[in-house]
Amino acid sequence: MHNTLQTESTKLAPKARGAAVALLAASLYVGQGLGPIISGHISAAGGYAVMFSVSAAVMAALGVTSSSLLRRH
Repeated sequence: MHNTLQTESTKLAPKARGAAVALLAASLYVGQGLGPIISGHISAAGGYAVMFSVSAAVMAALGVTSSSLLRRH
């Protein structure tokens, strides 16, 4: 998913390209920071099966949302 988002962000107009790449980088760093914290709480409360199920559902939702947004633009 990272490669697709990076490729799409660099296809933008020159004026919007910097903001798009900055937003992509910021979202990656925030996700890497918050992901382990949230996953740790979920696994402590419900176990690893629940944690991986929640992660799979979130990734599927992000994939569908990203796909629909890319089709519009």
